[in-house]
Amino acid sequence: KVMRGHNVTIHCRVRNLGAYNVFWLKDSTVLSLNHLIMTSNDRYSIVGRYNLQINDVEDGDEAKYQCQVSSFPPISQFHSIMVTVPPTVEMVNKTKVVEATLGDDIVFQCTATGRPHPNITWVRQDKMMPYGEDYIFGDTLRLSSLEYNHGGLYKCIASNDVGDDAEDSVRLKVFYAPKIYTEEKVIITGPGEEVSVPCLASAQPSPKVEWRHNGDKISLRSLPQNKELRAVEQGFKTDYTLYIKSLQDSDFGNYTCVVKNNRGKAIHKLVLTPLPSKSEIMSDIKGNYSNVFELEWMTVSVVKLDNYKLMIRNVSQLVINETLTGNWSEVDIEADMTSGPIHSQSYMVKDLEPETMYEVILQAHNNYGWGE
Repeated sequence: KVMRGHNVTIHCRVRNLGAYNVFWLKDSTVLSLNHLIMTSNDRYSIVGRYNLQINDVEDGDEAKYQCQVSSFPPISQFHSIMVTVPPTVEMVNKTKVVEATLGDDIVFQCTATGRPHPNITWVRQDKMMPYGEDYIFGDTLRLSSLEYNHGGLYKCIASNDVGDDAEDSVRLKVFYAPKIYTEEKVIITGPGEEVSVPCLASAQPSPKVEWRHNGDKISLRSLPQNKELRAVEQGFKTDYTLYIKSLQDSDFGNYTCVVKNNRGKAIHKLVLTPLPSKSEIMSDIKGNYSNVFELEWMTVSVVKLDNYKLMIRNVSQLVINETLTGNWSEVDIEADMTSGPIHSQSYMVKDLEPETMYEVILQAHNNYGWGE
């Protein structure tokens, strides 16, 4: 096997030649007599004693070669040359960028040449293929029902173990209206703190992002010194986080992230508040004692808590329209001196009636007001 464009030497070892001659034949065509080349092709030469050298091998040099001694009967050595060719590959659709819409079906195809005929493999640069494979064999790549994360640079690679692999590529852009993945609705924080207000989104074409605070548009070109917009790519998503340091009271309130492109827009609203969270009651619904109940709860507050308001009533009996009866009793509970942001506390509720169901409402308070 000889690669096209390379040189090759075919050896012929002859002993005790005497008065006989040595011929080289390509199939049935005489190429040389002893050291004399009998063809006008200057790529042929005799080197050493009787070795045939072919320079800059071409496809037409693929043949059976015979070194023959002119004895009677003739004595011959046979050699075969197979010319190999490095692969080339080309996308059938020569477009370098293909734009599609979410849900479309796409077919990519490439053609390859080379000897032996190359194998073709599809890969996606820096990512697995859309359905989880590392690569896909074959000259055709089919992508069905395009999803958000199916975009990227797809490479068609041809290889036949001759020379270097060849590749061609196409970039697929899947266009769709923006989608926001951030689920957080409330961020509990406090003055002087640092906070990241997230807005994780994806969109194609690339979107414009707008932040609003209490309905007013925030100018991203002239942000205050304590604010910064950070765009961090996370795969096919981008987190357009609004970073705020040294929070001031004026920074609290409602924040809206608006992500839009020519396919549509998405909006996410989030509250930045210093108020305590809704207190989560941790106690089991059934107490261990007949007339007292240990109420345990957890509250999130970055700002120091002052107190809790506990409201309790007897709800063992139902009245018409399924409304609960019973008068509320209110208890003021001083908050423990714990450092936040997570505060756990308990209170022993006394003077309860045995085998009776009660309803409780619990609210936490700090110097900004009451939580939920």
